[in-house]
Amino acid sequence: MSNNTLKEPRWLAWISHSAGLFCAVLLVVMTAIISWQIFGRYVLNDTPKWSEQLAGVLMVYLTMIGGALAVRDQVHIALTFFHDRFSPAWQRRCWYLIQVLLLGFGAVMAVYGVRMAALVHEWTIPTLGLSQGANYWAFPVSGVLIVVYCILRLLSGPGEQPDADGETP
Repeated sequence: MSNNTLKEPRWLAWISHSAGLFCAVLLVVMTAIISWQIFGRYVLNDTPKWSEQLAGVLMVYLTMIGGALAVRDQVHIALTFFHDRFSPAWQRRCWYLIQVLLLGFGAVMAVYGVRMAALVHEWTIPTLGLSQGANYWAFPVSGVLIVVYCILRLLSGPGEQPDADGETP
């Protein structure tokens, strides 16, 4: 675990913890749904029609919220080949650039996620009876979280940079 833990306000720590629990519950529910789908297909010869669509919607939420939490903990996918060859001063500059780019990415996800959810709100996922917009609300939620985490990181500064294994030297 990295020593570069994000110092977040209590309300945000509660949201982050809740989001982590939400992702854990989603993983368990997805496993149950997919297991039921396999059981239905191969044992009962009757595949539940709703299971694949629901698992897909849950996967979107798990991926997006989990991605925001990865940004929070700085364990997101990173290409460090060039970064590691820079001097410490340039590594620090790169860290700020990366935070700004992630912040911009989160903002785009938030704004365009809301637009996309509103655009498809009237459409229905046939097997679930849910609005198609339900599939897209994970984007603005995770986008806002990414923006908040990046702002806090920018305000607190880079500290010691974790290596490729997430450890600080």
